Amino acid sequence: MAYQWTPAELRILQDAYPIGGRLYTQKVLAAEGFQRTLKAIAAKAKKQGIRTDRDGRFQPGHVPANKGKGMDRATREKVSRTWFGKGHLPATSCWYRISGKLAGKFTNMGFHST
Repeated sequence: MAYQWTPAELRILQDAYPIGGRLYTQKVLAAEGFQRTLKAIAAKAKKQGIRTDRDGRFQPGHVPANKGKGMDRATREKVSRTWFGKGHLPATSCWYRISGKLAGKFTNMGFHST
């Protein structure tokens, strides 16, 4: 049985969901004494046309948490065997060679030379 959303719950959903998504909205609802599942929150937000501000991509100017950090020696030795050797490309690469040099690549739009 589906429980009706109260006007107070809808107001919280409209205010909290765009900021932090369903998990944040669930915490705000719980703080106000309401109990909704994450699935119920996401479904109601979709039905109401409420979206989060996040689009799943990094924004321009984003600095990765590991920028400038080197790899320690033990990890480097462990993963180095999986790296492509110098001058080798993966079989799925769209680059091609002419006389041993990278000459260009094929894309969905056609041929592009380097």
